[in-house]
Amino acid sequence: MMQSAVRQQRYKLKKDFFDYVPLHLVRKNFSCKSDTQMENQLAATIEDGQPKSATQVVGVVLHQNTKTNHFLRNVGIQVAKRRTTLQNVLAELEVEKRTNSELQSIVNNQREEMDGLKNQVQGTEQARIKDQENWKKKAELEKKIELLLSQNGQS
Repeated sequence: MMQSAVRQQRYKLKKDFFDYVPLHLVRKNFSCKSDTQMENQLAATIEDGQPKSATQVVGVVLHQNTKTNHFLRNVGIQVAKRRTTLQNVLAELEVEKRTNSELQSIVNNQREEMDGLKNQVQGTEQARIKDQENWKKKAELEKKIELLLSQNGQS
């Protein structure tokens, strides 16, 4: 009895999904990204400490990858309804606003730091210019003193 039910299910699936596709175009080796997603989620749940059951992981992955979740409802897995596109856009906009405000605060902090560094550079530049002027004055004074000493030494 179980074999006939499986055979009928295969027939229905074939009729729904493969009868309109020519046989030479049907893929025989099929691997999908949901397999790796399920494996990753199973590994992640073990790392967190609270392992999820395989049915929960399958439910989450199917919910993420399918538009309709009739299978999940028929199996008895309750998942949250998908957001409408407007809700998705609003949620993305809110996230973008938060990230923009965070980035703006980072930019403002960096500008303040740059202004402080510019002020430091200007202060050190002014001090360097004053030192150069002092050295020039000292050099001129030394020349004058040498000239006076040379004149006093000659007389």
